[in-house]
This record gives sequence, structure tokens and C-alpha cells, in this order.
Amino acid sequence: MNGEVYIQNKQNRDLHFHKEAEEILWHIQQKKLFDIQCLWRAERIKLEGVDIIEDFNYWSVDIKRCPFLPPITVQEMELLMQYVQSHSYDEPLFSIFSWQDYNTYKEEHLGEHESLSMPEWYHYYNMHRGTESLLLLPDIRGEKEEGYQNNGLKDIMDKKEVPFTDREDRSKPKTKAKKVE
Repeated sequence: MNGEVYIQNKQNRDLHFHKEAEEILWHIQQKKLFDIQCLWRAERIKLEGVDIIEDFNYWSVDIKRCPFLPPITVQEMELLMQYVQSHSYDEPLFSIFSWQDYNTYKEEHLGEHESLSMPEWYHYYNMHRGTESLLLLPDIRGEKEEGYQNNGLKDIMDKKEVPFTDREDRSKPKTKAKKVE
């Protein structure tokens, strides 16, 4: 009986480490997706199925099925292993809220943002792979999207189609004010 419990515990522990290792492996793809986002925003590449910036957040969540990411190379795996081995296991290596937070990471890189939230893995990867300069590329797509959004808001305001506020009673139809004579 004790042997069966030992074997079950060992299998559970091995499975846990296998899942954890696989999850960390996908962090390579997150960094590659971020680098591709930098190139796409600078209009250096076109990607089928990517029309707006938000598409990168979609693929970040579904990273395992992202069709335009190249496979992980042996060199990238070795770099990740070096990174993991260079840190204490007590230190949270990958506590990230958003892998694709381009605006914040670019501001940090340019010294315009006080806190440092870019994943340490990204810094390590940049240092060893020479990809840090991607953050210096212009954000052409971002500027275009911002212009489209601003034009859309301007059109709404020009048409006076102001959305309801929380203070308005949405159940009552709006009536136009009449001039009192």
C-alpha cells in the first residue's frame, strides 16, 4: 500500500513539473509575439488575420494556436533555461498581467514611465538576442488607430449622439426641450 501511494505522489509531482515546464516554454512565444507586434506597428511586416492592435491581445491569450509564430528553436529553449537557472526559485519569474502591453513597455524603454513592468524575461531575451531596438521603431499603426478612434468620437460629437450617462433614466424616452414664449 505504501508503495502505491509513493508512486502516485511521484507521478503527481512529475506531472506538476511537466505542466509548469510546458507553461514556461510558451513564454518564449509571448516574447516573439511582442517582437512581431513591434514590427507590425512599424509597418515593417503584414500579418494575415491581424487587422488591429487588439488582435495581439487575442493571440496572447491563445498563444498555443497563433498561426504566424515560428516554432521554438533549440537556441531559444537554451536561453530560457539559462534565464530560469540564473534566478532564485523563490523569485516570481513570470508574474505578468499583460504580455503584450506595448504602450507601457515602450514608455518604460524610453524612460517615460516610472515603474518597470516589462517582464524580466523580455529584458533578458533582448540582451541576448539583440531585439531591444524593436522598441525604438515608430508606432505607425498605433497612431493610425488613435486617429481613427478620435475621428469616430468627433463624428459622434458632431452628430450630438451623446451616449446615456449613469444618471439618466434610460427607461424614459428623451424629449426635446421646447422654447417657452
